[in-house]
Parts: sequence; structure tokens; C-alpha cells
Amino acid sequence: MEAMKRRGWCAAALLFAAGGCATSDETLAERDRRIEELRKENEAKEAQLRDARAAQELTQTQLVNEQRKARDLEAAKKAPPPAEPKPIGEKPVAEESPKPRRVERDATVKDKDVTVENRADGSLSFRLGGSPFNVGSAKLSPRGREALTKIGAELRKSKGAIVVEGHTDSTPLTGKNKETWGDNMNLSIARAVEVKNYLVEHCRIGAERITVSGKGDTRPLVKGSTKEAHAKNRRVEIVVEE
Repeated sequence: MEAMKRRGWCAAALLFAAGGCATSDETLAERDRRIEELRKENEAKEAQLRDARAAQELTQTQLVNEQRKARDLEAAKKAPPPAEPKPIGEKPVAEESPKPRRVERDATVKDKDVTVENRADGSLSFRLGGSPFNVGSAKLSPRGREALTKIGAELRKSKGAIVVEGHTDSTPLTGKNKETWGDNMNLSIARAVEVKNYLVEHCRIGAERITVSGKGDTRPLVKGSTKEAHAKNRRVEIVVEE
């Protein structure tokens, strides 16, 4: 009887132990399932958060791009229109600077052998023709000195630099004249120097204002070898620069 009781208690203990183990396994399984559910929920929330951040960044980028386009459009409206392209091979045309207005200067010399002209460059010219020098000579004739005295009176009224230009005709020098001057160029220089000296010594023109230039027969007023043409080309031009 006692043996049977002991066997009964042992069976009950085994059943109780078995029941306790089953209960523990079910609890662990439920915990694992709940943890898995929480993990999946957390991953889903993280994915939603990433999507939201990406959408926000995209919106911010689009906003920046739109603002940049608006600024570029505004700047384009204010910018001057682009220059039209030049055809290939065509050289650009340089803009011409405005030409200075020519100023006419009044000067009068009452002498039949003196001509007063306003040159294109703004200078004033006194042309002394007739016979200011004897043929082949660099010495002023009485007629030349008389006319120069009148020109000197006008030069004293001016303030610009003065250039005395000597000119000859195209007749070649010969004999003693050739021995003295060599050619017409040297003769024209000597005549210009003679005129300068007369203006300084007799007309009270400052020597520092005057320079001389010999042109020989290189700048004739008229072409030809007639006596009249030679007479016009033998001259002295006194130029007052602007």
C-alpha cells in the first residue's frame, strides 16, 4: 500500500513538472513573438522617418533651385542686350573719335605778296611770295624785308610756336650757286634761317618760338616749268601752330 502511494506521488510530481515546463516554453515563445513585432514596428517607423527626411531634403533643394532661377531671370532683365556677332572674317570697325572743331583765326597783312591761310590742322600760314630773295641767293631782297616786317606785326599778336618753311623752284643750281649750296634743299634751309634771323632781330619775335624747315622743290604750289610756275613755287611759308 505504501509502495503504491509512493508511486502515485512520483507520477503526480512528474506531471506537475511537465506542466511547469510547458508553461515556461509558452511564455518564452510569446516574449519572442512580441519582441519580433516591436522590432518590425521600429523598422517601419525608421523607414517612414527616412522617407520624410528625404522628402524634406528634396523640397529644400527644389526651393533653392527656384530661388536661383528667379535671381538669374532678374539679372538677365537688368543686363544690357548682347552685341550682335560679327561675320567671320570681318574686322571690327573702330569707333571714330570726334574730330576737334577747327578754329578760324583772323589775321590780315596788307601786302600784295603775302597770303594768309587757315590750314586744315588748325595752324595759320603766312605765305610770302613774289621775290623775297634774289635768284640763287639766301639774302633777303628789299621787297622781302618790307613784307616780313608786316608779317612780324601779326606774329607778335600770336602765342603759338612758329615754323619757317623755305621752298624753291625745280631749277637745278649751277655755277657759283651750286658750289655754295650744293642743291635746292640746302638753299631752302639757308633761306628759312635768314627769315628767322630777320624776325628775331627786326620784328622782336622770341627766338625760342621759331624753328626752321627746308623743303627744297619737294612741295610745289603749282606744277610746271614755266616762268610763272617757278615764281609761285619760290616762296617762304611762316606757320603759326595752334
